[in-house]
Amino acid sequence: LADQRSNKYGYIHIDQHHDMWGDSEGWSFRRLNCGGFVKSIRGNTNASQVLTIGAQKVEDKIKGNPDFYHHISNYELKKSGVLCVAHALEKLPEDVYISIDLDFLEQEEITTGWLRGSFKKEMLLHCLAFIQEKKRVIGVDVCGWDANDQFGNTKIRYTPDAIKALAIHYDLAGLILNP
Repeated sequence: LADQRSNKYGYIHIDQHHDMWGDSEGWSFRRLNCGGFVKSIRGNTNASQVLTIGAQKVEDKIKGNPDFYHHISNYELKKSGVLCVAHALEKLPEDVYISIDLDFLEQEEITTGWLRGSFKKEMLLHCLAFIQEKKRVIGVDVCGWDANDQFGNTKIRYTPDAIKALAIHYDLAGLILNP
């Protein structure tokens, strides 16, 4: 979809995880998967650059590609807020595609099937509003809520978590569709 809307766009990946795992780490590139798709964006899309926000331990994944991969750590985002986002956005083209994984948010915001981030929903909404103000958003996806935990066990708090997930999706859709 993003490739149909733009010949050159930035891919913004807001996530607790970098999703750049490779074959040597147990993630096969023979098929698209949740652990390695960001790494495959470089050769398979019109994305000219990738910005990861919040992902842990991404430095070793992006070294050698300073013009393609950019990163804002949890620490930088907590310390500087949207100022570090502003600096990173200067490096991206006008068109951007945003991918949001709900595991970026802290446990109190929502339970997902993965290790948790450390941000409130308000910080996510603030970052998105800022990105929307500075760039032309050509598409957005939201993922990360699952009825099972990271070990495949059905969550005990399914109904409250489903309501939280829907509320977050509603807030995100409202922001994105009504800038």
